[in-house]
Amino acid sequence: IGVRAMRPEIIVTDELSAKDCVAITRAVDAGICVLASAHFVSMQSVGKEFRGIFDRYVLLSDSVIGKVVGIYNKLGEEIG
Repeated sequence: IGVRAMRPEIIVTDELSAKDCVAITRAVDAGICVLASAHFVSMQSVGKEFRGIFDRYVLLSDSVIGKVVGIYNKLGEEIG
């Protein structure tokens, strides 16, 4: 309802759960740019609900705050 009524260009959210993926997919399909975070230790541990929703997945270090340890595309392939 919020997507239709407010027509946001960008949604920024934190701590996604598998339950949120349907709503996020609807937003992305409506052309909204979504920036989100979720906690996973590796791309292999990313749940199937999360795969393919986002254009980029950025994996951060669990020991060094803000350190990027990998960038992955929509298919889960490392690109940086």
